[in-house]
Amino acid sequence: MKTNIHYVLGQNSIEEAIERLQKNDFPKGINAVIFLLHKPVGQGTAENVLLADDSRVKDFFAQIDAQHTFKVGMDSCHVPGAVNFCGNIHPASLDTCEGGRFSCYISADMQMTPCSFDQERKYEVSLRTYIIEEAWNSLEFENFRNRMKGACPACEKRELCMGGCPLMREIVLCSRSTKQYIE
Repeated sequence: MKTNIHYVLGQNSIEEAIERLQKNDFPKGINAVIFLLHKPVGQGTAENVLLADDSRVKDFFAQIDAQHTFKVGMDSCHVPGAVNFCGNIHPASLDTCEGGRFSCYISADMQMTPCSFDQERKYEVSLRTYIIEEAWNSLEFENFRNRMKGACPACEKRELCMGGCPLMREIVLCSRSTKQYIE
């Protein structure tokens, strides 16, 4: 059985992550370490959110760029950081936010949202009222998609990250001057 370690990366864990990657200090024989970006929802806090201009973020992505004895992966929320700080990642290996484009979330109370992190339920559609296809094609989902479509129109890397997270702009690891969102 292949073992993957999921590692939440935030203010409280980035230094350890950098050190462990530098020293190859993960258990021998693992398949991969998958980094998940800390989000300020649920039990997550705003104080633990990483900032694009934090030098440790650049150091972390330098380690992502390096060779390891195991695979290194990341959730799509890391893609703006990879686009901005990595030089050895093949663009075809990047998969930006799929919310409302290739995936969605359905809660236990039958509410469909483009992303499970839509804690404010700004883009929710009730599956008690609509079928999945109608929810997918709803104005709410289209508004979510439009936030991605309209983000950062002047950026040359826009197609790779689509402006990052349309729900929580504070987690987008980009400090480019072309960073621009529509509301």
